[in-house]
Amino acid sequence: MVQILKILKLHEIYFLKLNLEFKNRKRNKKHEFAELIGDYIKEISDPNNREEYDQYLKQQKIKNRITKMYENDQF
Repeated sequence: MVQILKILKLHEIYFLKLNLEFKNRKRNKKHEFAELIGDYIKEISDPNNREEYDQYLKQQKIKNRITKMYENDQF
């Protein structure tokens, strides 16, 4: 009986360790994601890059319209 309790205690400790490790990984991923979003916001709000992004968005809108026209057989 004592052996079973020891084994259960070891499993409990192991589970707690895994749980803490998982939470730490999750926290790190959130931090990395926040950094990436921050970098993206800095990049798109930079006036030097703004014109390039606006031009890219216009091109994508035009491509999307043309694709929809093909899908709806409007040509």
